[in-house]
Amino acid sequence: MKKKRSKEINNAMETNTKVFQAIVVNITNKQVQVLLESKLVPCLIPGALVPHKNSLVVGDEVEIGLVGNDQYRLVNILPRKNAFFRGDRRSQREEILVAANVQYLLTIVTADYLINQAGYPEAAMIAARRSGIKVG
Repeated sequence: MKKKRSKEINNAMETNTKVFQAIVVNITNKQVQVLLESKLVPCLIPGALVPHKNSLVVGDEVEIGLVGNDQYRLVNILPRKNAFFRGDRRSQREEILVAANVQYLLTIVTADYLINQAGYPEAAMIAARRSGIKVG
């Protein structure tokens, strides 16, 4: 697995802006929700990052800066410890990034689902093991 280098998003932020480390927990169109010191905080995504596939995912450790009254902006994406991918049903050669910095994968499915979708738990376990994630 390739290690992702730290990606600096915005060099134009003031040098005296305080930077905080946080974890991405939700991604919407032009905003992310991050976990900052045990509270959820909305954070703007720079326009340069929006169109790039797999550049930001739930679990990414990031640096954010305060740009106004309780308004934060993504400054830097820190290197990932691991990345969890799944296959793309539309294109077998493509992979879709699901999460980063995962410690454990717990798969729960109903018995009815297993009858109709055989192989799902096995595929999830294989993908997790390839990424170095513990499976439960």
